[in-house]
Amino acid sequence: MNKFKVFGIVFLLCVMTLEVQADPLVSKVEDSRGRVGYVSKNESVQLLLNALAADIKKPFILSPKAMKKTVTGEFDFAQPVQLLHKISNQVGLIWYDDGASYYVYDNSEVKNAVLSLRNASLNNLSEFMRRTGLLDKRYPIRGDAKSNTFYISGPPVYVDLVANAAGYLDDLYKNVDLTKQKIEVIRLHNTFVNDRSFDLRSEKVTLLGIASVVGLMLAADGAELIERPREKPPVGVEAAPLIAAGQALDSKTFNTSQGQVKIAAYAETNSLLVKGTREQVDIIHGLITQLDVPKRHIELSLWIIDISKNNLDQLGVSWQGAINMGNQVKVALNAGNVQLAGGNTSVLDGAKFVASIMALSQKGQAQIVSRPIVLTQENVPAIFDNNSTFYTKLASERAVALESVTYGTLINVLPRFSAEGEEVEMILNIEDGSAASPSSNGPSNVNGMPVITRTKINTVARVPKDKSLLIGGYSLEHYTKTESKVPLLGDLPWIGGAFRSTNEDVKKMVRVFLIQPRPLDMGSTWDARQFTAPSVLYPDAALDDVVQLLRQSAGDKHGRH
Repeated sequence: MNKFKVFGIVFLLCVMTLEVQADPLVSKVEDSRGRVGYVSKNESVQLLLNALAADIKKPFILSPKAMKKTVTGEFDFAQPVQLLHKISNQVGLIWYDDGASYYVYDNSEVKNAVLSLRNASLNNLSEFMRRTGLLDKRYPIRGDAKSNTFYISGPPVYVDLVANAAGYLDDLYKNVDLTKQKIEVIRLHNTFVNDRSFDLRSEKVTLLGIASVVGLMLAADGAELIERPREKPPVGVEAAPLIAAGQALDSKTFNTSQGQVKIAAYAETNSLLVKGTREQVDIIHGLITQLDVPKRHIELSLWIIDISKNNLDQLGVSWQGAINMGNQVKVALNAGNVQLAGGNTSVLDGAKFVASIMALSQKGQAQIVSRPIVLTQENVPAIFDNNSTFYTKLASERAVALESVTYGTLINVLPRFSAEGEEVEMILNIEDGSAASPSSNGPSNVNGMPVITRTKINTVARVPKDKSLLIGGYSLEHYTKTESKVPLLGDLPWIGGAFRSTNEDVKKMVRVFLIQPRPLDMGSTWDARQFTAPSVLYPDAALDDVVQLLRQSAGDKHGRH
């Protein structure tokens, strides 16, 4: 009987062992928030990718070398594609998606090739791959458009696909006449086809569009621009609708050594129409492809701050050295990266500086004049203009004219990213103008006209990531005049002056400009609620320092009481 018991126990253990071995060591888990993930314990990456295929809705095809890779850990399936990138980087895999399946290889299986096109052009190949959705930006096609020779490196299936596409296009363009006229519509996705103009005070600023840039390139190559005068509308015919329609299609014809080439900008679809030989069209298409690239977005927060000169001195602002605000803020100047003309600049932690200013504003020793926020793109100017205009009459012997004088705060910022993307370079032009106060050293008006004082700052600066740029430090006066009187008695004639009093207050202030550039990643949203949210002033990264500053400020107030 004991022998049968021992045999039964051994049999049960064997069955349990087989069951454990039959189950893969990749188990599906779900956390308290309902998020689905997987746990892998030193198993083949194929098991994990097969589980991931259910979320991506595409199968994974692995090479024999890729199957030997093992993974261990917990994996969140909330973002399947991002998880695939992470696994590939950690394990050492390369992959390609052809739209139907994912092909996965070991890093050592990368394939490269140098190919040449006999009939088709490199632009034809790049455009074909892009339009069909087969192009993978991680494995770009590098080559010379003149010799039509290119280099490709990536997963073997992708390299073979590019080689097959090149052969297909060569056969397709084999019998094409190069001198035959061709018309092509080139759609722009990241820039404008027409020029954009805007007024900057009294100046007219024009940003060239793709049509003008291509025209300049053709003219620089010795091409002759053929001007065709517009036909005049008949007398008495309303021509406004014709002019409006003509603005959408502005064409230019150039006479080159290879024949005439004509370009036309069609603003309604933001497209450029090109007519010429196939070679001419391909050259222009290749140029536009290199220019029409996506631009990164950047958010510019601007703080215009007036702070009492005495308090600024107490904060320890030294434009030549550093900024010290007690033990909370210590900022070193970045003099090596700043080019200055007419102002002082410093790179600092903007959140901590603003927190100190907010504490001073509660005491009436600082004032935030304005806080605009602008969303722009790299290499696109962002302009903030808050101005006032008055008109003066200019009289002569036979005519009278009105001349306008505009003053106020004008800030023009042109941002761009460094090569590594860790710094934001800004070209700044700041003009700050105001009417002279009655208490200033000079006269406040001449011949009844107010005297306008202007301060201009032109600088180029590079700001590291998560830092801010402080500009300014020039003095100005805040003049206030208040009148107090006893009701009724103060309005009496003759004796009313005894019941009235006038108080004039002049504060010596220092104006500074704080610019906070914040790069926005592709696909991120711009939440307008941030304008009033406390996170604008106190981001999480500096929350502890801000809380300490506010507690210290509150302690000072209670101490005085």
